[in-house]
Amino acid sequence: MKLFAYLGALAFACVVVMLAVSAEAQTAVPDQTLFGLFRPLLTELAIVVVLGLAGWLWRFIVAKLKLAIEARHRDAFQAAATNAAGILLATGDMCRAVSYLAGAAADAVKAFRLSEAALPEKIGAKAGVLATSTDKPL
Repeated sequence: MKLFAYLGALAFACVVVMLAVSAEAQTAVPDQTLFGLFRPLLTELAIVVVLGLAGWLWRFIVAKLKLAIEARHRDAFQAAATNAAGILLATGDMCRAVSYLAGAAADAVKAFRLSEAALPEKIGAKAGVLATSTDKPL
């Protein structure tokens, strides 16, 4: 929901700049007042400020989306690693567990740049946690 608020603020800022520029273009007779003298400078300054804010807002939105994607990859990898550890504990076949993890969380493995050699270590760590948690009586 915050994303839509930021996009709305950006759209509002763009409309304000467009109105200021169009109002400046429609003025046929230059003002002889002090404000009229500085109006072109203030218009340019307002455009620079709004464009700077738009750039900052764009970078902020991209950073937030990147964090959300990384969180989804992390959650998918953790769930797949837990399932792969369960496969390892049930069958004792590390190759099958690694194959499962590489297939079930392929995007996460690629995003985190994990090699095939690193996956057995991750599965082994999860298997250790699962084995100790299942040994305790309920």
